[in-house]
Amino acid sequence: GFLGAGSIIRMEDGVRGVTTAATVWMSGAIGILCGMQWYAMALITVGYTLLVLTLFGLISDRLEPKEERQKSDSQ
Repeated sequence: GFLGAGSIIRMEDGVRGVTTAATVWMSGAIGILCGMQWYAMALITVGYTLLVLTLFGLISDRLEPKEERQKSDSQ
């Protein structure tokens, strides 16, 4: 939890790193599933996680103008 919280950065124009924090939590959950030997559930969780991250990435790319992405990436 502390690693995920440490990846969230508040900036003047918004908050960055929330997806990274959520992904850290999901990695922990998948690790727990593997530790419990629930491999099928772990694979399903990995699949859903990748699907959600990919879809939200595509949606984010369409909503945020290209100039804004380049400006925030250069900072």
